[in-house]
Amino acid sequence: MLGQQKSADKTYKIYRGGIGYTITVTDRGRTYRLIPTGRFSTGFCWGKGLPCASEASLGILSDAIGRRKAELLHTLFKWDVVANLKGIGWELREDWIVSWARQKLSELRKKNKVIAQTGG
Repeated sequence: MLGQQKSADKTYKIYRGGIGYTITVTDRGRTYRLIPTGRFSTGFCWGKGLPCASEASLGILSDAIGRRKAELLHTLFKWDVVANLKGIGWELREDWIVSWARQKLSELRKKNKVIAQTGG
């Protein structure tokens, strides 16, 4: 999915609602909610390194870049992005998320190549 052109207008919004934290996705006029997988937590959060931040990271990345790559990158995304968000709500654009993912995948490939060459 990273090679495909993404919509510059697709956004992810996370905010505190009446029953907790919600992540909505808006893409070409269509809006839908992300549902927690329950793998880490039963809900979403941000601004800390709790399991609910892992849940938010996995959900956002799965939607933006696909589940397979999200499984590889969600912990990095949690610590680089989600755990550092402050305030009562925020918004991320899909094109920014895809760019972040491409950079991290490139770094991981380089690191793995060095490890393979050194036998470590």
